Amino acid sequence: MIVYRISFTIFSFLVAIVWAAMIFAPRWKKTHEMVSSLWLVVPFMLSYAILELPYITTAIPLFANPKLPKIMELLGTESGASLAWLHFIAADLFVGRWIYLDSRKHNMNVWLMIPILCFTALLCPLGFIIYIVVRGVTKPQAQMV
Repeated sequence: MIVYRISFTIFSFLVAIVWAAMIFAPRWKKTHEMVSSLWLVVPFMLSYAILELPYITTAIPLFANPKLPKIMELLGTESGASLAWLHFIAADLFVGRWIYLDSRKHNMNVWLMIPILCFTALLCPLGFIIYIVVRGVTKPQAQMV
């Protein structure tokens, strides 16, 4: 359906803007204002929830008792791939937002944060682990942001 293609395109573009701001303009006041609000992730999550509604009766049993062939079948559809993508970018953005805010709170080196946020945008679990390790090793000082 066209609505899945449109949402895929729109939300991919929007999330790219947010990641670019966090990575390339971390000290810009507008970046901090935008990322500080939890409302930033709501449109991504809400669109996922709305687009998932027609498939809820299929999805709940599948997620309650996951079977790899059935998950593969679901993800192999336009709607399944679009929904998975929305889920990924919403969750990645939520984690990236936390890393950005926490790194600012602890006055972490902006140059050090560029690759960490890039890893988080592309490979969220790896970026999160790298951040936690780096934060633990560098023992940054907390500050008021």
